Amino acid sequence: GYWVYLEPLANRDEARRRLAELKARGVDSYIIPKGELENGISLGVFTRRELAESRLAELNRLGLSPRLSNIERSYR
Repeated sequence: GYWVYLEPLANRDEARRRLAELKARGVDSYIIPKGELENGISLGVFTRRELAESRLAELNRLGLSPRLSNIERSYR
């Protein structure tokens, strides 16, 4: 899969402020609660690269600087 996100912010309060700004602009997003991207902003998880790249382009047009990461999925 592919994860589109904004880099982590310094703390949870900054992440909450950024999330509020994004929501006010109509950007579907949420705070990453833990892990190496803690306090980053998730902007979507996609199964196909072309969908993730389309989301990246859309967010770039809004003046954001999103990142794209490959994620491993485990299936049972």
